Amino acid sequence: MIGSLRSALAFLTILPAGGELGSGSVGFFWCAGLFVGVVIGLIWTIGTAIWGPVVGATLCVGVEVILTRGLHYDGVGDLADGLFVHGVDAARRREIMGDPRIGALGALTLIITVLLRVAILSDLHAAVGELIGVTVLSRVTLSIGLLMQAPAKTTGLVALFQDPPLRVGTYVVLGIGAVAGVVAQVVSSGLVAGLGSCAAVVVVGTALQVLAGRRLGGLTGDVLGASSVVGEVGGLLVLAGLGR
Repeated sequence: MIGSLRSALAFLTILPAGGELGSGSVGFFWCAGLFVGVVIGLIWTIGTAIWGPVVGATLCVGVEVILTRGLHYDGVGDLADGLFVHGVDAARRREIMGDPRIGALGALTLIITVLLRVAILSDLHAAVGELIGVTVLSRVTLSIGLLMQAPAKTTGLVALFQDPPLRVGTYVVLGIGAVAGVVAQVVSSGLVAGLGSCAAVVVVGTALQVLAGRRLGGLTGDVLGASSVVGEVGGLLVLAGLGR
């Protein structure tokens, strides 16, 4: 269990936690979200108090990129390049996504995503709990994708997380994470806004996984990373709307 926690933190954050990646790591993805949410939530709150909402929100997103090594945002750019290209098959889409060079679609999508996230955070009342809720649940959504969908390749990262088959303990730990994310969001934002935001994170993230999986012939690491970011944006948008 401790080894799985360490590997999840080492994979999804800059923490040098060690551990060996495997199916046991999946249940602990939300712990990485908890760590990121606490840190960027504090940065958001302190930055907003000192320099105002725009600077606070920008620092929040910037520190998030550092803490996650840009892993999820890299998925946004790669997925946009492969998903929206016209007239090619699934194998070619995956090949485009594997190109280290970013295309116009990927660059524009990434810029819009970052700007939208900063704009939403600037409009919200800075609170640590709100970010903990979305970052925890977005990582829960990653785990849900690994539970529900087959990998696009038998030798890729997704296949590694699904072999050997996930155990009962993984589901239990994942359930604890889901409850923790919902509680944090509801306590911080209120019942209606909190539950609405939680639902949006999971629904939007999972919908992207399903849509992309169909066009790519299965789940990839880029799809998972992008679903985390897009799910969080969806949750924050709902929170900004219902929290007014």
